[in-house]
Amino acid sequence: MRNRSFEFNASDNASFTGLTAWDVLDRSGTGTTVSVVDDDGRLNATNRTRAVLVAAAAGDGLRNASYNAGVAVKDGASYDASVWVRTTTPQELTLAVENGTETVASGTVDVDGSDVWKKYEVTLTASATTDAGRFVVLAGAASTLHLDQVSLFPQDTWVGPVNGTSVLRKDLAEKIAALDPSFLRFPGGCVTNVGTFRTYEESGYTDRRRTYQWKETIGPVEERATNWNFWGYNQSYGIGYLEYMELAEDLGAIPLPVLSVGANGCGSTIPEMTDPTQIARWVQDTLDLIEFATGDVSTTWGAQRAALGHPEPFELPYIGLGNEENTTTFEANFPAFRDAIAAAYPDVKIISNSGPDDTGARFDALWDFAREQDVDLVDEHYYNDPSWFLANTERYDSYDREGPHVFLGEYASRGNTWWNGLSEAAYMTGLERNGDLVELASYAPLLANESYVQWSPDAIWFDNDESWASANYWVQHLFSNNVGDQVVPSVLTTPSVEPQPLDGGVFLSTWATSAAYDNVRVTENDGGAVLFEEDFADASAWSPQTGDWSVVEGEYVQSSTTVTDARSIPTGAYEQDWSNYTLELDARKTAGAEGFLVGFAAGGPSDYFWWNLGGWNNTRQALQKADGGGAGEVKAVEGHSIATDQTYRVKVVVEDRHIELYLDGVLQMSYDDPAPAADVFQVVTRDEDSGDIVAKVVNVSAVTQRTQVEVSDVEIAPTGSVTEIVAPPGATNTKTAPSTVEPVTREIDGLSSSFTYDLPPYSVTFLTLHTVPADTTAPTVDTLLVSPDPVGDWRAAPATVVATASDDRAGVSLEMSVDGGSWTTTASVQVSGHGEHTVAARATDAAGNVSEVRSVTFALDAIAPTSSATVDGKRRVTLTAADEGSGVERIEYRIGTGAWTTYTAPVQVGAAATTVEHRAVDRVGNVGATTSTPVPAANAVRSSTSVSIEPRPVRRTSQATVTASVRAAKGSAPTGDVTTTVRGVRLHGDGPVVAQVTGALTPGPQRVSTATLRLPRLPVGLYVVDTRYAGSPTVQASTDRRLLIVVP
Repeated sequence: MRNRSFEFNASDNASFTGLTAWDVLDRSGTGTTVSVVDDDGRLNATNRTRAVLVAAAAGDGLRNASYNAGVAVKDGASYDASVWVRTTTPQELTLAVENGTETVASGTVDVDGSDVWKKYEVTLTASATTDAGRFVVLAGAASTLHLDQVSLFPQDTWVGPVNGTSVLRKDLAEKIAALDPSFLRFPGGCVTNVGTFRTYEESGYTDRRRTYQWKETIGPVEERATNWNFWGYNQSYGIGYLEYMELAEDLGAIPLPVLSVGANGCGSTIPEMTDPTQIARWVQDTLDLIEFATGDVSTTWGAQRAALGHPEPFELPYIGLGNEENTTTFEANFPAFRDAIAAAYPDVKIISNSGPDDTGARFDALWDFAREQDVDLVDEHYYNDPSWFLANTERYDSYDREGPHVFLGEYASRGNTWWNGLSEAAYMTGLERNGDLVELASYAPLLANESYVQWSPDAIWFDNDESWASANYWVQHLFSNNVGDQVVPSVLTTPSVEPQPLDGGVFLSTWATSAAYDNVRVTENDGGAVLFEEDFADASAWSPQTGDWSVVEGEYVQSSTTVTDARSIPTGAYEQDWSNYTLELDARKTAGAEGFLVGFAAGGPSDYFWWNLGGWNNTRQALQKADGGGAGEVKAVEGHSIATDQTYRVKVVVEDRHIELYLDGVLQMSYDDPAPAADVFQVVTRDEDSGDIVAKVVNVSAVTQRTQVEVSDVEIAPTGSVTEIVAPPGATNTKTAPSTVEPVTREIDGLSSSFTYDLPPYSVTFLTLHTVPADTTAPTVDTLLVSPDPVGDWRAAPATVVATASDDRAGVSLEMSVDGGSWTTTASVQVSGHGEHTVAARATDAAGNVSEVRSVTFALDAIAPTSSATVDGKRRVTLTAADEGSGVERIEYRIGTGAWTTYTAPVQVGAAATTVEHRAVDRVGNVGATTSTPVPAANAVRSSTSVSIEPRPVRRTSQATVTASVRAAKGSAPTGDVTTTVRGVRLHGDGPVVAQVTGALTPGPQRVSTATLRLPRLPVGLYVVDTRYAGSPTVQASTDRRLLIVVP
């Protein structure tokens, strides 16, 4: 419903009345009337006016046109209709939606005749779809009906995750929620601090030009005081402070209310608040607001919040004081608010502001004041052309980090084309890069109904049943959904962009003013060649775009005093490439509110400079620039006006990007138009939870930019994603083409720490790089396999040990160590040497994590068994064997050259001399040396063996020499071999063989033969040295034993 409580009036807008949007339905033709009445019969004290319908017959009533084309309903959808009614005539009242002659939804309520205000409700279900319906209230009988607070609400509204069903239109709230905002600034900017300062009640319910006061916006909707609005429409406060805070809570955002301190902002001239009593009341209202938001139910305003249905406190870390104040009353009043908040709520951050511009004396003064007041943040606002945003991406790089932080509360580039979105995206890279300083930032405005536009551009556009997102919205969507937790240090290396000179044609215009122009001349600065000249003998060379243009007595006159930007251009002016030129002309104001608009460097209807002489109701002059949108101020002179019927000589000099403006030969302003030094802009952020790195890159050029991306310090996964917006600069989303500009996301492969990516022309690219998390998990040695298999506790030598390892990443290396030796990079080792061995293994991954050491211990049998033989008197050969490792498996023997036979019992030999060869085999397969035992003939002579060892004792660094002498009892000297075997001494029995040496006898005189055997170096210890003569066919065997001491 539009004007649902009949409160509209001319104080809101000159065109408003209490029946704006309403028609009387005299369907009976018998004189039904309606009037708006303000008397004691009203619904309540704050809802002052009501409609009084005098229905001449049943079926007569009222009709509401709603907004845009009308009431929008969908077939099958349900709607909650309600109306407050007072009448003395009982009747059945009809509430319905009509579309021409068709009724698409209807319901009735039974109204009693008590003449007491009551709210009547009914659910309507639409039987058809229309966006051009009308809502009607039809009497059920001839009667007088007092009507107020008429409402039709869809049941399908937005449902918040915390507070449930809301009063918010679903599609609009969904678009806001999709931005994933971190805070919600409300109720707005100029809406908060332009107006008077009494409450509605304090004014006797007469003041309709009040500054926004939060206490008037809570409680039952029908009791919320209506009000004027700075932007020329009525505020019903259907969405008040509680609804705003609940919306923030449902969005997962921080509520950020902005309140007035009683000073004028936004150019208002309404008297300001200077009365100390009134200031004290506003200070208390501010403290009450914080209590309303954060107080528990034991506090006055916390209890009020709970009574309104929200017992749990809200989070409120910030509060804004003031908005774009243009008088020093702000500085006078602000400290009282600041001090009171700091004393009562020291944890609440206080936000001041810097006025409506990005620079200037007022901007500097307010920043200095903010520092003096020790505020936490300063709210900056600016609306500039795209080229300003491109040239100022480093604006905050040099801001003082010791002072207040920045809240960029309002900014936009004056247009909804993709070029505007691109320039804002480039600028936002600078905002994020300075995230330590720019604590908060919000594009503005957020919402606009296409039929009721007070400001453009806007992020989200809508009508009565549709909504569409602007190109600017999608830029905000990309950044707000990819904020990141950390700014990653990044460097962009790109060729510098050479600034181009300002070029384009010229034009003439006025703003709500009639003016006459003459003697237009454009000349080159270098040489003075004439580029264009006009004395207005006629207007054949001109093309009026708007306004009422004609040649009058040799002057080119624009006669309308109501048309804004009444523009006329020389034919083809926007196609001219003039640069470095001077424009001169005569200008005379004939009537109207302002002065002249002299255009130059014009490349299109929204691409130009103009000198605005006599602007702002003839109070100042300004140089303004349009770059894809409306004209924005870049420099101004205050306190300047244009006299009527006085001819002024206007001169504009353009040299490269430098502009000089002369009026009657006097320099008024000079300006150097900044140009961006780059056409690619970037910032990189990191998400702490996922580890993702997002490279946000903006290419504002008309060419593809091949880009080499290098990432250090982290490992990049091969697959990532890219979200990109690519469109021609002039592309715009509209109701009929809402998806012309929107992001597209796709997966990409082939990523690494170094890769190439092509940035499309006119694009915003968000590259999401998935990082491989830092490897803090050590690998594991899984197995140590030893071969060959053991026999009992022993294995044959050499043994091979193979290690295996695993890790959660690729790239594991193995190291192995044998018996405590050095580590060697290998996955297998071969171990030899008799006795016990320990092999250890460890694994190291690519990140340097080292596993626990795993080891295996085993015994190697590397010494072959020995065998010996004795021959008894019956010529039986008894074989024995010894082994120092796995044990003797068997003994084998043969007589003479016969076959080898496994020994099982003493071997009987004949009387003739012979030889018995024997060998032992242990359990792991080691085969001992073959030993020959001569068996002398039955008549063989005896022998005796004696041994001497020198030196004795022997040092471990020296070798001992064994001299063996074998004497035959008779006959000749013995022949054959002598074997010396060395064993360690044990407490019980001999130890293992540590050395064995064999040598041949050398026959000597007197039946004695000798052999000299050199022992190896031995460790320190006590040893048994056995020397045995093996015998010969004619001489029997004999032995001798000695002890040997090895000293250090």
